[in-house]
Amino acid sequence: MRFWKYAEGYYRLTDGSPTGELDQFQYALKPLVDLYGRTLADEFGPLKLKVVRQRMIDTFKYHVRFTAEEDTPESWVHENRLRLGTEPNVGEVRNSRKEGWRPVEILGKKQTLSRKVINQRIDHIRRLFKWAVSEEHVPSSVYEALKTVAGLRRGRSGTYDKPKVRPVPEQQVQAVLPFLCPQVAAMVQLQPLMGARETEICVIRGRNIDRSGPVWWYVLDPNELSEDGRPCNLHKTAHHEASDGGAAVKVLPIGPQAKELLKPWLRGDQDEYLFQPREARQSQNVKRRAGRKTPL
Repeated sequence: MRFWKYAEGYYRLTDGSPTGELDQFQYALKPLVDLYGRTLADEFGPLKLKVVRQRMIDTFKYHVRFTAEEDTPESWVHENRLRLGTEPNVGEVRNSRKEGWRPVEILGKKQTLSRKVINQRIDHIRRLFKWAVSEEHVPSSVYEALKTVAGLRRGRSGTYDKPKVRPVPEQQVQAVLPFLCPQVAAMVQLQPLMGARETEICVIRGRNIDRSGPVWWYVLDPNELSEDGRPCNLHKTAHHEASDGGAAVKVLPIGPQAKELLKPWLRGDQDEYLFQPREARQSQNVKRRAGRKTPL
């Protein structure tokens, strides 16, 4: 598929690794290929796009209980793995081709995709045809026609909306901290103070911290190269172009509270990561050994 070859080359980070956009295209294009894989691109129009969208709306996952097992575990499975039986609320689930089918009791079902996800996937399909027009594979009228299909609106019959993801209440964060290892506890407290993403906290190093002023700064410069010549300090907006033509540099403030949290973790080797899983595991093992009730 010519578009897929283009996407594999285009949707990559500055270090050459693929972005998550490839997965989103794969999810969006599957029902399109299933329904119209043999249809000519210039014959695909708004009505066919609505059929693809309806397939997304009608995609379900099922809540099942495995009846052949003593503990009768329950699970949610996609409809592709479920085979309905001849009697109501009875079916079979396939975990893999080798394991075969296992009998289950169907407890309920719900739609797999929310309204916003469906709209996003329809937009991915339109982007495919936009690229095809730019390469003169199909006439521009095909893409213009697909643009007339409006997105699903809230409350549209047959769709559902997920609640917005809200920040975790501060009291819940404070209640969890005593149960975390010191490294993770410091990272959890630093993230809101610095306005950083979790991945940015994970890769923080002494060399990335500017301590020349009263306010420290965490500098993520994706133009910096590692020893093997690959860009480091990547962040989500590294693909944006800066005024000097290079990748955009991200700078995050480290105020008084964040500084106090960081100071115990600063290292002599500026290239070392401040928060290392190996050290967290070692300290956890020491604590577990100290609490043993039986000798080693």
